[in-house]
Amino acid sequence: MLNLVILSFVKSLPDTIRKDICGILIAYAGREEDFPMLPDQVEDSLCRFLSPDKFADQVSVIYVCSDVLDRMLDHFASPASDANIGQLKRHAEKTGNLFTMKIVAGHALRKKHFQQAYTTWASLRATVLSPDAIYRFVENREIAPEMVVIKDRD
Repeated sequence: MLNLVILSFVKSLPDTIRKDICGILIAYAGREEDFPMLPDQVEDSLCRFLSPDKFADQVSVIYVCSDVLDRMLDHFASPASDANIGQLKRHAEKTGNLFTMKIVAGHALRKKHFQQAYTTWASLRATVLSPDAIYRFVENREIAPEMVVIKDRD
């Protein structure tokens, strides 16, 4: 199922960005009952959300999550996402705020991981999760023959 390709993609992401992406997917694509009670439950909540029993719900999940991932990864991988880092860096230096320093220190690595995720996602959207592949899946209730599941990071 194509929804499992999305789940496999998310599970393959580095720790530095995986929970962020899970949380954003649930916030934008999920229902109220999908929201986790604790931060450590975000990945389990996304797994349940991306694995519905009904075919119509699977189709909905595919379309909505694909759109959210398209927009989110495009934003975080773009130079526009760097707009506030200079301001945060000046604030961290001025105040010595450890939380802000941690955000600034991790920005370059997170940015690199978002760019890598964007590249992988763009490849999936051009092949396995292309509009035509999704259309064939919906029309034929079939898994696209070229479907590949991304190797989990474990």
